Amino acid sequence: MWISLHSDNLRGASRLGFSELSAVQSTVILHFSFAVKQDQELGTELLKHMKSGKLAFLSPFSLTCLLTMARVHRFEDSVMDYLKSSILTIFKDEDRARKETWVARKSRLTNLSNPQLCRYMLTSLSSPHKHHGSLEYEGVSPPPILSIFCAIIKKIPHGMDQITQSIVQCGVYIMDSMAPTSPWKTSDKDVPRKAKLLKPTEYACELGAAILAEAFKTQESVRTEILDHIMSRVVTKSVSTMYFLNLLETIVKESSEALIEHLPRIKESLDYLSFLSLPTAVRLMAAVKDVAAINRPFRDSLLLILRKALFSK
Repeated sequence: MWISLHSDNLRGASRLGFSELSAVQSTVILHFSFAVKQDQELGTELLKHMKSGKLAFLSPFSLTCLLTMARVHRFEDSVMDYLKSSILTIFKDEDRARKETWVARKSRLTNLSNPQLCRYMLTSLSSPHKHHGSLEYEGVSPPPILSIFCAIIKKIPHGMDQITQSIVQCGVYIMDSMAPTSPWKTSDKDVPRKAKLLKPTEYACELGAAILAEAFKTQESVRTEILDHIMSRVVTKSVSTMYFLNLLETIVKESSEALIEHLPRIKESLDYLSFLSLPTAVRLMAAVKDVAAINRPFRDSLLLILRKALFSK
């Protein structure tokens, strides 16, 4: 099981090109999906195995298996809860590493469990021929979770389309469940948002936004759904509104051409502009200003909405 979950690093895989390897993995995932649906105990054992390894078993392949399992109703909540706790643990570990200067200087240990890390450090410290000042702690760094998600998204066009909905669901779930209860408490300050040190939960929300932005950029089938999630959070004044508006701003900047055909959906949400709180309205205007600059019909509609809102006040 351990070898199969780390099949991304198998020696034979290096002989295959990206598309060939992705096609092979998609076939394996398809058989795995069918097997889990027929015998759900397989999914239970896989989830138990992943939890036993904490973060050690996280890889593009194992995460793809989990996202495939999330399509089964029985595993949907348990998989999402596991991913949420794992992601939060990753950012908490990174936060501790930044605060500990000795870890920050020697943070090149990757993918070692606690027992492996202890054995490595004990062996290094007990070796008389090693100079203690030159130790390289190559495994303190947590798994690169965003890179893992991006690697999975890149493989979707090569037969992995069955996990597209799970990726969107995961990104939305992370942002909704980890958003602070008072999202506007710090956003209205004069200090730039990127200048302050974020909390682990805020980094997790940023991760969810990055996952959805990458999915919007590369997967046409989920663009409408992602925009619907954004606009529904804006209209309902959700606690995660700030992060979804940041996501909208990223989409406008990085995927402006893909967004053009979906502008009518954004126009519908602008009709609620006069009913939004001031911070939400300001952030929404900041998010769409770039597309308004390049698309005249959208700009004209926006000006008309603003005039109506001005006179209605």
